[in-house]
Amino acid sequence: MSLKKYKVRCSSLGVICAKKGFAKTGMSKVQEEVKAIIYERRREIRSKYLTKGNVAEVDCVDQLNAMYGLEIEKNEKHFSNEWIEGTPDFIEPAFCRDIKNSYDETTFPLFDEELDHNYLWQMKGYLWLLGMTKGSVDYFLNDLSDELVEKEAWNEVRRLGLSELDMELFDKTKALYTFSDLPIELRYKNFPVELTDADIIVIKTNVEKANEYGNMLLEKYRLKFETK
Repeated sequence: MSLKKYKVRCSSLGVICAKKGFAKTGMSKVQEEVKAIIYERRREIRSKYLTKGNVAEVDCVDQLNAMYGLEIEKNEKHFSNEWIEGTPDFIEPAFCRDIKNSYDETTFPLFDEELDHNYLWQMKGYLWLLGMTKGSVDYFLNDLSDELVEKEAWNEVRRLGLSELDMELFDKTKALYTFSDLPIELRYKNFPVELTDADIIVIKTNVEKANEYGNMLLEKYRLKFETK
């Protein structure tokens, strides 16, 4: 059985480069990803939040292009170096962006002054792979699609103990998830991210431990497999 080497993904850097360094949480993440390699299966995380993000991504890109005079398109190219690998979302000549679409106002980081730790280090990883030093994570709060509005409305039907969904309840639900009538300051937030030499040292230090641990697990499994 031929198994590829384990390499940390940028999306996992937040737990690999935790404030306490590579520890139990990071080890659990490595175990999860090593299983995906061994079984040759990667489970896609599915949720209404990710569904909205995927559906609304085109609108977000159009808004970004209009706001900043850009012509960015979704990147599909995978990048890797000796330590990490990943697929950045949007690449400009000397800048990288990652788009997040909040499901509703409760998940939009209106008052946050610092970027989520996991997203911060994910972006730093992308910047390192691209040989860049500056990027950003751009949050949007866009309208929910009619398909997702209908699902939310049916949840309300069940909560109220009703038997069917009428147009009045649908419209009421749709209004709760419509944000396009609000000023852009309430629907868009930008978190700049900068990569420093010190960040690269942190990544290398923790990732080397994670990669070593991951490849040890793979080698241990390979040896067990070959002795059977």
